[in-house]
Amino acid sequence: MLLSLKRLILFDTRVAFILASRVWLMVGGGITVLLVPSYLSAEQQGYYYAFNSLIAIQVFVDLGLNSILMQYSARVVGQHLKDTDALLEAPAARQHLSDLLSIGRRWATASSILLFAIVSFSGWIFFKDHGTLDGSQWIIPWLVLSGATSLSVYAGPLLAIAEGSGHITNIARLRLALSMIGYLVFWLLLVNHFGLAACVSLAVVNAAGCLIWVCWYSRTTTLPEHSLEAPRSEQETPLRLSWRGDILPLQWRTGLSWIGGYFFFYFMTPIVFTSQGPSAAGKLGLALTMFSAASTVSMSWIYAALPEMSGKFVRKEFPKLRAKYDTLIKVSAATLLTLICIILLFVVSIGFFFPKIPERIPSFATMCLLAVATMGNFIIFCRASYIRLHAEEPLVLQSLVSAALLTGGIVVASHYGLEAVSAVYAVLTICVPLPWITLIYRSYRERY
Repeated sequence: MLLSLKRLILFDTRVAFILASRVWLMVGGGITVLLVPSYLSAEQQGYYYAFNSLIAIQVFVDLGLNSILMQYSARVVGQHLKDTDALLEAPAARQHLSDLLSIGRRWATASSILLFAIVSFSGWIFFKDHGTLDGSQWIIPWLVLSGATSLSVYAGPLLAIAEGSGHITNIARLRLALSMIGYLVFWLLLVNHFGLAACVSLAVVNAAGCLIWVCWYSRTTTLPEHSLEAPRSEQETPLRLSWRGDILPLQWRTGLSWIGGYFFFYFMTPIVFTSQGPSAAGKLGLALTMFSAASTVSMSWIYAALPEMSGKFVRKEFPKLRAKYDTLIKVSAATLLTLICIILLFVVSIGFFFPKIPERIPSFATMCLLAVATMGNFIIFCRASYIRLHAEEPLVLQSLVSAALLTGGIVVASHYGLEAVSAVYAVLTICVPLPWITLIYRSYRERY
């Protein structure tokens, strides 16, 4: 019976660790929801969530490279091996993964330096012009957060390649351990009244852990260039991958799409921060964080299966790919609906146990509208994941148009309260990007 249940919910080792990591994120986020209003002022809460939104500017320097590297490494492994946990003995696979490592290292070095310069300066300008707290409370935490995020960006490409080439379970273990340590440090500093300085602990722990893992992986992996044997003949020489010829054609499209996604998902909190102040931004940021955690947990099955589905696509096992994808969607959607109901129940009942919390959370109507937007974004993500298995990026125009409409709508709605902001967000999500991507998705389903 237990085996049948595992098969029903598609539970395996990969899903177990990824799901555990993301469930912990939701549990940690839930505890944080209780602690932040208790140990931070309303203004500090607004700064905390504005920090998280502004730091997402990293998409402007990443430009979707990590996602592309994961896709490419998964396709390389899937093309040569059906068992992605096996040792990579195929010369072509080893060479291509070595090329991806080289591309990732060069990009990571440049992007991490550029990110620190952009994020630290833009954040300083933003909070100096629109903030209400004294600079002594936020300048150092912001600079530390910018530096830690830049170091995490440096480690990102190698982590993505490792995930795509069969180490997704190991990376999930790493993320789970770092998240647990980070949250425990965060809570300890928070309850000891470190204020905004406590809020950077998650990023610092994540950066340190990722860098340690990257150093270990670089020393022990069998994929670096120096481990490759020279081919014995010209016929055995595999084609080399290059950033300009193989990565850039997809990356610039993916980058534009992700930049549009930044304005669609992360730009609302800074807009509300400037128009309604830190307190309102803190309420919106807290609500968005709860729904984002629910969405992240529900997508664990799809995320864990991306390397496997990429392999099925490369091997042209299209019926199996579609069957796998359809089953994953059902399980993930059921999970998200359950979590959304739990969040709404939490909003209704939390005031009976923690009287201060409702003052820091948006109204129930606002939460319901954000729930609708979350379901729409979940469907968008799932369909985008299927489309990107084809190593194509047809979502650039859809992403940019949706972002432009939402940004304009939120700027206007922000002067009328959080309910107006959430209403614009929900309506635009359901009426613009969702039907648009559905049409694109159907065209890809009908290809094979």
